Amino acid sequence: MKIGVIGTGMMGAQLAIRLAKSGHKVIVFNRDRLKAQIVKHSVAENEIRIASTPAEVGKNSEFVIVCVKNHQAILDITTAKGDTGLLDSPKSNRTRKDFIVIQCSTISPTESSHVAKLYGKKNIKVITMPILGGISAAERGDLILIAAGPKKSFNQTKSLL
Repeated sequence: MKIGVIGTGMMGAQLAIRLAKSGHKVIVFNRDRLKAQIVKHSVAENEIRIASTPAEVGKNSEFVIVCVKNHQAILDITTAKGDTGLLDSPKSNRTRKDFIVIQCSTISPTESSHVAKLYGKKNIKVITMPILGGISAAERGDLILIAAGPKKSFNQTKSLL
């Protein structure tokens, strides 16, 4: 599977690394490019690719996991200036009715609903998925995930989760 990860802080980095080591093609973006480079160099060559924009992640992924620190960070990567935001990726090369965003960021339920509505306007499906467990649990693959969203979208992402 082609998986995008936006946000390569402590949790996002571990998710990207585990996905790459599981055989997925992973593309990452982080506003601080150094953090993305650290993740890339944590695995074998060519297992993780770094994107220049959130839109590039979306263009090259079946699913995108967003794992950023707050609501403002989500808005920054979602609606970036020009055609660089994640919301711009579906229109860039084809209609992406199958495009799913898995939202793992640290935000409130109200903010999560707001983000889902932004994506919904572009026909992008959202799975809201808080993550329980720390970095060591992520390294072991022992996280607890609480997923909410359209059942069809959840079923499409189930093997990934």
